[in-house]
Amino acid sequence: NQLASMSQEEQKRYRKSLVTMLYSHFEGFCHTILSIYVDTLNSLSLRRGDLNINLAVSSLADIFRDYDNKERKSPYFTKVEDKSTHHFYRQVELVAGLDNFLNESAVIPSMVVDTEQNIGPDVLKKILYKLGFPHDVFDTYKADMLQLLNTRNAIAHGKMKSGVESKDYERIEKAAMNTMRGLITLIMDHLTNKKYKKSTTA
Repeated sequence: NQLASMSQEEQKRYRKSLVTMLYSHFEGFCHTILSIYVDTLNSLSLRRGDLNINLAVSSLADIFRDYDNKERKSPYFTKVEDKSTHHFYRQVELVAGLDNFLNESAVIPSMVVDTEQNIGPDVLKKILYKLGFPHDVFDTYKADMLQLLNTRNAIAHGKMKSGVESKDYERIEKAAMNTMRGLITLIMDHLTNKKYKKSTTA
């Protein structure tokens, strides 16, 4: 409404604030709705072995962190500095615990939904991949999501002093809104049809 009473040049400058608000809304929405999805799955106390492989691996974050910790050494070879021996020890521990890991209730860590305070198409794809969603589902909007991110960053760093054109803002706003609506549909589909579970199809 305020734009309507402004000159063309004033409108372009004013749209900079609209871009920053749109980006903040987009990032906050993505983080919130994907976190709700994670919390919902965790509340179901699902057996890790029943989850789709991506979710199962995400829930094993602490296990893999221990495995990757090169300071963890075999108690049987405390005086041996051979890295391959200690690496083999961690491998043995990992494989030995597989049955238990798969039968435990899965807890997906909140850190899986990390927007990196800089969410764009690549960051969103990484999160979707870790949560077992089709990671390329929003590729249609990739260019426009990237433009939203880049425009917001440019404004934050004092660039784009001339402002934002109407057609550019409308395009990135449409992409952001469609992506947010798409996320709702995607999550509801996975919850309703239990697509978070391991596929039983051959």
